[in-house]
Amino acid sequence: MIRIIFWLALSASALFFGGCIKDEGIAFDSPPDLQTARTEYVDTFSVSMETFRMDSLLSNGREFVLAGTYSDGILGKVSAEGYFQFLPEFYPQVCPDSILDEYTRATIILNNGTAYGKFGLDQFGLYRLSQNLDGDRSHFSGEAAPAFESQVYLTTLNATRTDNSIRVDAGKLGKEIISFWKEKKTLTDDQQFLERFRGFAIKSLDSVPQVTRFDLQYRDDAAPAFLQVYYRVKRGNEVPEEKVLRFRTDRSTVHYYSILPDYTGKLWAGIPSGGSLPASQANGTAVVQEGGGLATKLRIPGLKSWKSALNRKVKVFKAELEIKPNEPSSLPPPDFLRISSREDFQNPEEGNLAQSVLNESQVLSLLQQGYPSRELAGQALASRLFAYDQSRNSYRCNITGHIQDILDGKQNSESLNLYGSQWTISVNRMVLNPGSVKLRLYYFPF
Repeated sequence: MIRIIFWLALSASALFFGGCIKDEGIAFDSPPDLQTARTEYVDTFSVSMETFRMDSLLSNGREFVLAGTYSDGILGKVSAEGYFQFLPEFYPQVCPDSILDEYTRATIILNNGTAYGKFGLDQFGLYRLSQNLDGDRSHFSGEAAPAFESQVYLTTLNATRTDNSIRVDAGKLGKEIISFWKEKKTLTDDQQFLERFRGFAIKSLDSVPQVTRFDLQYRDDAAPAFLQVYYRVKRGNEVPEEKVLRFRTDRSTVHYYSILPDYTGKLWAGIPSGGSLPASQANGTAVVQEGGGLATKLRIPGLKSWKSALNRKVKVFKAELEIKPNEPSSLPPPDFLRISSREDFQNPEEGNLAQSVLNESQVLSLLQQGYPSRELAGQALASRLFAYDQSRNSYRCNITGHIQDILDGKQNSESLNLYGSQWTISVNRMVLNPGSVKLRLYYFPF
């Protein structure tokens, strides 16, 4: 059980703060008669923590794939690999017999993000798929991978790197595509292309224990993903003309990934489907892990009884949930948390705003920017995210509206489910120890 600190700013008449109190640059409306008459520390409330595991996430239809493995002494090992198609951006009207094979060259560009795990540059292999990816079915992260060849086709070992891209010499693949084009005499549709080139699996070569996310979006403002094939066409006695054929990976192509956590020998291995592991049975610890689907449920049962004991109405001026993870070292917590009030242990319904605990700091900021209503401000994604402050190693979550709704009887759930906002495309984790969570409540009775 973890103590929650309530800082109670009690009301009085006469003196007031001129309409607002500022906290980290964000203004909060205050009652006109609020006065810091005295501060009290109440040590009668507690919050319980338990870890639960959500259902496997859908990994198809997203614009990212993951690849790599890292080990965590607390949570165990997490492995990921991606699978994707690539298709011509257009089908050129060129007679393939006019292509001069000796000039063919090709480049693969992998747009990669920040890796999670031990510092260093991991290496990756591309393995040819031996079965077609089905765009009409759902793929869950823990399902079996599509079949792919055991021998690596291309690697990043001699690739050119920048901060966010890996450029691979793919001349081998480019020549194979030109050869196929000449064999067919024409290259006209996706089905024809996919019969020969089903796509790739991307896997880590385990050079560095980390997981990397690859961006498959195809945009004008980014390096073309995935492949560019340069070739020359003979034009009689004239100098051969160079052309380029680009290949896309975007929402019109099929791609998905697997995330396989291995909790063998760890406390979390025994969490049953739809069940949980109380912190009291886990050395006081609870965890959150994106990708693996681990989340933490907080329960604050004392709020309603505290309010009833006051025997008067209470207006919450500010309620701040402070979450301080265990020191993250090289495995930082999620960049943003989301909080759901769902009572069970199932996946959050992120489109259901009734289950979303709003970030009141962001709601107020959007209202100040001109949003016409609290309801519309609450629909903005920023209003459902709580940022990690690296300098403080904490999340400071302004959940005033949710706490007020509990005290007013408008919200029956006393659960707060914590999960990473990027739990579908990341593997960041967070460890919570006894004392990691506190709630500061400013209120005035009336």
